Amino acid sequence: MKSEPKIAIKKPLVISKVLKYCLILFKGLPMESNGLASFLPLIFLFGIFYFLIIRPQQKQQKKHSAMIDALAKGDKIITTGGLHATIVKPEEDFIKIKLNDDTIVKLDKQFVSKKVELSNEKA
Repeated sequence: MKSEPKIAIKKPLVISKVLKYCLILFKGLPMESNGLASFLPLIFLFGIFYFLIIRPQQKQQKKHSAMIDALAKGDKIITTGGLHATIVKPEEDFIKIKLNDDTIVKLDKQFVSKKVELSNEKA
């Protein structure tokens, strides 16, 4: 009998613990006296979300844009649809890719998922 494959479950960020500690931290602040003090927990949470979610996403987008700009003839790529292809001719907004010996298609650059490095390719 075949056993079912084990699925690795990643541990999610524990935002509830962060909220709990924020409430404990800001519990002693007088909220009526200063309008800024009432927004302090919200500003603190925004800072946490910025460094945990927004900033890493921006870094990933910059890395992907640099990879797309550096594509050249002969590079092997994988599209977002999962097609493995070789670049025939890079253009400004599109690239021409070769799927097999006979098929050459035009693809928008934004649909390139990643560039296959020679060390990752199995012979």
